[in-house]
Amino acid sequence: MDAFKVEHMTDDVIREIAGAYLDYGFREGEESLFNLLGSREDILRYQMASLKIALESGWIWAVGENREAYIAITPPGWKPPLFLILRFPFVVMKSVRPKAMLRLMKLVRKAGPSIADMMRREKKTFLHVAMLCVRKPYQGKGYMRKALDVAKRMADKKNIPLVLETDESLKVAKYRHLGLELEKVRQITPTMTLYDMVYHPAKAIHRQDTL
Repeated sequence: MDAFKVEHMTDDVIREIAGAYLDYGFREGEESLFNLLGSREDILRYQMASLKIALESGWIWAVGENREAYIAITPPGWKPPLFLILRFPFVVMKSVRPKAMLRLMKLVRKAGPSIADMMRREKKTFLHVAMLCVRKPYQGKGYMRKALDVAKRMADKKNIPLVLETDESLKVAKYRHLGLELEKVRQITPTMTLYDMVYHPAKAIHRQDTL
């Protein structure tokens, strides 16, 4: 499966990917954390802004001849350049209401550090999946696996963990099936949960050796 780093995306494509990312399903009684940011249009603007920053940072990879899926992968030890640090607050304020963003950040902080945050504090090297999205016409056709395989191959090559978070319990089972382990559950509100998942290359190699 072809995969390549994306250097340019039109606003229409960014809107399409952001919309597809938002519209993944939740179990009854569950909600996305992004619901705290306001209306769907508010959330869409925020996601589009985040995608543009990921694009400028060189994180985004496309999978397939028709770019059926996209995955944003933060490289190990990545530190945001000064222009992003200075610009990000303004991007957020233009996208969503500051009070809503502050509330989301407060709730997430109260729930405790993520696995990625803990690894950063311990100065551990790892890859981080910031976003994984399959375009709507191609969902349910195995492209989630193909996109995640891009990141897993990077982790295997460097022999470092791959970390991602999701707020959808339906995805947890899928990610487990694809070789990730659930390592932490953070309850944000009674209806909002974050699941921290990790892929360990050494364990994957061991499983292959024992087959």
